[in-house]
Order: sequence, then structure tokens, then C-alpha cells
Amino acid sequence: MTKPLHSGNAARNGVLAAGLAQRHFTACPEILESKYGFLNVFDPGQSSRWERLEEMPSQPTALLTPGVRQKLFPSCSSTHRGIEAAIYLKEKEKFTLPEIERVECGVIYRVPEILLYDRPKTGLEAKFSLEYCVARALADGDVRLNHFSNDQVLQRDVRELMGKISKYIHPDGRERKVLEREFTNVRVVLKDGRSLNIVSTSNAGIPKTLFQRANF
Repeated sequence: MTKPLHSGNAARNGVLAAGLAQRHFTACPEILESKYGFLNVFDPGQSSRWERLEEMPSQPTALLTPGVRQKLFPSCSSTHRGIEAAIYLKEKEKFTLPEIERVECGVIYRVPEILLYDRPKTGLEAKFSLEYCVARALADGDVRLNHFSNDQVLQRDVRELMGKISKYIHPDGRERKVLEREFTNVRVVLKDGRSLNIVSTSNAGIPKTLFQRANF
């Protein structure tokens, strides 16, 4: 429960600060750089940090570039490329769940450290499970908020499908530079021998996921 609390609390504090400023709430004008200010309290002696902060107004902020982005799915963003790839393959190839032999998800090096739950048992765990999110995408053609209830996560056919899904670190996803262009390679192997492959990628600063055929 802590992960969404972090984001929610930060957003609440931002709204509160903006509202107080709008109503001419006053405080120490040197609250950041003064002797007992924010910078010295949390990082004593680092006065150079203030110089860098002074340069910030002339630089684009994350709120402007790339801007506020709304998640496509109500789960960890590291699951999104796998979800979209699964939806794409299911819609394009029209296979059924019983036809699936296995699903292999090639991810970048940091994903296994983030998506910890291979076989989630609760809705909260499922938000950090690539296996569940891909299984749900294949089963329903979408991943929605109601899919993260405990009952939905324990649904028998979805759990059976999760058992056929695995993730591994892709050979092209082992170095830090891949963070500039993250990807998930989803390969669905069907019982009739067909192998369906797609790479879902997203570039830093682009607020949407792009599809492209696997080229490695």
C-alpha cells in the first residue's frame, strides 16, 4: 500500500502548497539556502547545490517536458510494454488461450527487481507482476482497475495461464544505456508450432508506447 501513498502524498502536498501560495501564505524567503534552510539541513555544506537550483528556472521542468502523463494501465509502468505487446498479438493473430503453449517475456535488467511477484496472490502484488498483467491482457484484451481485486487475481484460468508465462533478461537489455529506450519482447508459442513475436518499446520523453517488429 505504500507505493501509491508516496505518489498521493506528494500530489496532496503540491496542491496544498499551491493553494497556500495563492492565498499569500508567508514563510522565510530564504527557506532553501539559509543557514538552517532545507539544503543545509538535508545536505550540510553543499552550498553549490543552491547555485544549481538557481539555474533551474531557465531549464525545462519535468512538468513541462515531457509533461504529465496518464498511465494506460493501473499497474506498475514496467508492466505496460508487456501488456501492450500481449494485446497487440492477441488482436492481430486471433489465437485462443487453450492454444497457448508458453509465453516468454524478454525484459531489461532492472525489471525483475521491480516486478517481484511471479505468482501474485493479492491485487496489490499483481500490480507488480508481469506474469499476471500479461496473462490478464491475453485473457481479456485489456487490463483494468477491477482486475486488481484479490478475487480476480485468484481466477483459475488466469492462474493457469500465468503458469505458462516466464520472464528473462534479454541479451540486449543488460546494460544501463537501455534505460534510454526500454523494451519488452513478448513471444507467444502456440501448440501448433507457431511462434508469434513482438517488441514493445518506449523512448524517454515520449508519452506513449511504440510497437515495432522484433529486429534482434
